Amino acid sequence: MIVRLIFSNEYVDAHKESIENGEYDFPRDCLACGIHGVVVGHGRRVRQCNGQDTIRIVVRRGRCVRCSKTFTFLPSFARPYSRYAVDAVQATVTNFIADSGARLIDAAPDFRDTNQFPDIKTLYNWLHVVTDQIEGTGFEFVSCGIPADTYHLPQFMRNVRRSFQNLVERLHNGMSALKEKFDAGACVLFHGFFFYANNFFQALFPGRFAQAVV
Repeated sequence: MIVRLIFSNEYVDAHKESIENGEYDFPRDCLACGIHGVVVGHGRRVRQCNGQDTIRIVVRRGRCVRCSKTFTFLPSFARPYSRYAVDAVQATVTNFIADSGARLIDAAPDFRDTNQFPDIKTLYNWLHVVTDQIEGTGFEFVSCGIPADTYHLPQFMRNVRRSFQNLVERLHNGMSALKEKFDAGACVLFHGFFFYANNFFQALFPGRFAQAVV
């Protein structure tokens, strides 16, 4: 099971190198059987996490001594099942939407490892993934600590046409609606955690969320 660990932005800024080196603890309660304090270390592995500031990270693994379930504890800024970081996807999508005349290949950010620049097919897939997630997920917005509403973006012509123009229009509508909420001071309560404009994209990718032990 992939468990995505939520670190505060302040902690990441101060301890990014330690996190990348796997120098963090992980929750000891089992998310599978629900028993407290039964998850122990089960090794580490190095995986790629290509982004604007990262190349690879050390990921910690755990195992429940009661039910034998194994866990991969992945910092939430890393994408599950991908060699690219969340910030790479976020920068590409936001840059592309912000400049209506931009080519998709030009919207991608500069990568720390210049040899890992994604191809056009990967960039196109990022637009699809983000659009489908925004349209298919209900987001509960919270304003000033008070739940405001659960927002479901209408599936704008999702099954009518599959053209690139249609995809861009859907993505633009979804991002504009979300930006309006964030600009009004709201945040998203998703799976028990708060996400703001600067880390909202972390909520768009799979995995159980858990608070990092720092």
